[in-house]
Amino acid sequence: ISNEAFSIYPNPAQDFIQVNIPEFENQYAVQVYNMNGKIVLESFNNFTNQLALSVSHLNNGIYILRVYNTHMSQTQKFIVKH
Repeated sequence: ISNEAFSIYPNPAQDFIQVNIPEFENQYAVQVYNMNGKIVLESFNNFTNQLALSVSHLNNGIYILRVYNTHMSQTQKFIVKH
């Protein structure tokens, strides 16, 4: 996956986010971190170029989403606003 090769929408999010990885090639995992560095959401063994994640349980704020596998790691910020 190249630099900025995935997108998150809607952003800001309310109930869910859609992660779109157009250059999907291999299995990947996703982690969501709060601004304190705590993992608040994880999804493993993903095999598609689109992934929907529920964020309705997260507090309002800024989060960092990390998409990674053995070959790469990319991060982007998104906002939860209920």
